[in-house]
Parts: sequence; structure tokens; C-alpha cells
Amino acid sequence: MENKDGFRVDICPTVAVGDVKPEKDIVALRVKVDNIEEAVELLTSKGFKMLPQQTEFFECEFFTAASFVSPGGTMINLIKHKKDHK
Repeated sequence: MENKDGFRVDICPTVAVGDVKPEKDIVALRVKVDNIEEAVELLTSKGFKMLPQQTEFFECEFFTAASFVSPGGTMINLIKHKKDHK
């Protein structure tokens, strides 16, 4: 979902983690950053953890991304667009 100013909220289908399959989709905030390492440091200092099934950043030619969840269950998808891709 995107508003007129370009802010987005992602509705993420859930995946099973071990034997646990959540019954509902998850709402995640998508946050675009210029420095993903700095953003990760900030989130982890506040108790956020990378999703258990994700052990490293997802990278492709267009962006680098990682998903984090807070102790209270808030999910944030960090994304850094690569400005120099062709």
C-alpha cells in the first residue's frame, strides 16, 4: 500500500518457522535508507532482530534488503536502493 507521498506499508504473507505457522498476514513498515549498516545498528540497539529464517541481507542488482522484528512484534523491512545500477 502506498500513499500519495510515496510512503509504503507492506502486507507480508507469513511463512512457517519450524512447526509454527501464523494464522494472519503481517504488516511491515518499509523503510528506505541510504546507509543500511547504520540502520541495522540502530534497530538492533533497540532490540530488533533479523527474522529467524533470514541469516544475511538479500541482495540483487537493484537493492539490498533485510527484515527485522521487534520484541513486541513490529516488523520493519529495510531497503537500500542501489543508485549506480544499470
